[in-house]
Amino acid sequence: LSSSSAASDVYKRQILGLAVLSAIAGVYLMSNTSNQLSDDSVSRMFEDFIMTNRRSYASVDEYNHRLGVFKKNLEIAAQIQAEQDEAVFGVTIFSDWTQEEFKQMLSLKVPAGKRPVKHTEYVIGDYKDKNWKSTYNIVKDQGSCGSCWSFSASAAAEPRAKLAGAKQYDLAEQQCVDCDPESEGCNGGWMSTCFEHLMNRPLCSEAEYPYTASDTPCTENNCSGLDWEIRDYVDLAEGDCAGLDAADDDGPVSVAVDATAMQFYSSGIIKPGLFCGDTFDQLNHGIAVYGEKITGEATPYWIVKNSWGGRWGEQGYARFKIGNTCGICLAASYPLISVA
Repeated sequence: LSSSSAASDVYKRQILGLAVLSAIAGVYLMSNTSNQLSDDSVSRMFEDFIMTNRRSYASVDEYNHRLGVFKKNLEIAAQIQAEQDEAVFGVTIFSDWTQEEFKQMLSLKVPAGKRPVKHTEYVIGDYKDKNWKSTYNIVKDQGSCGSCWSFSASAAAEPRAKLAGAKQYDLAEQQCVDCDPESEGCNGGWMSTCFEHLMNRPLCSEAEYPYTASDTPCTENNCSGLDWEIRDYVDLAEGDCAGLDAADDDGPVSVAVDATAMQFYSSGIIKPGLFCGDTFDQLNHGIAVYGEKITGEATPYWIVKNSWGGRWGEQGYARFKIGNTCGICLAASYPLISVA
């Protein structure tokens, strides 16, 4: 085997191992209350988690601390699972992270005057099946930097550029992290200010401006530009689910959600419930809607792309029940693309 194919095989085995572990944990949590988790069962799950995720800890004290965090997270996942009948919550790549550590990645910050206007015309959307995953299926990983907003923006822009006929569509998230004057880099930002900053200026490719998961000096002036540009962007009204449905008929859309429950999400359709707030002030994470599935579904759902790598969720994606689940309709935006 070549080194690349061998690495791919290892990656696939890690995904499969985590999926199996999550499924086992999910079944266990659906049939047991949080106070019934025995120390032995938790220890076995933790050892499996360590092997699957190749974790190592610097000391016995750190190991015991992370074991305690793991058990606490299983208890939280059990609380969420009790309200969710079409999704699995349990062991994930974040199962040894405290909620405080996890929240460092959830860093949406709305600049003054950028909150969308409230939606007042409540109409039922003309929902129909749409799936943009095959258009641009690369799932990226923001790491521990709170740059979800920049990844959300690129997740909408890249496939829209490809759909418009562009040949170079791998946009550098680091450009907005470092250069958007209205953002705070790894400490948070907003999707539409990223679009606004990138408007009518040379766009950097990932190769020219590699992602570092850290704040670095802006060097966008060194970029040669791609074969497309962002000429404008559209902010949908706050709460306009029908508008989100219409917008994603033409390509992916940047959205914001309360992602607190997503620390524990493994698979399935997320429905409104615990740690899934639906008000604007609860929004904390940027993702992108990549379509919806309606036909033949008892529970129609949005398809969303995340930025936590392919080992999270459903190979980097998740499903949210159609409607304002976790606030998904409250802050949607998308870029308008011109190809050179």
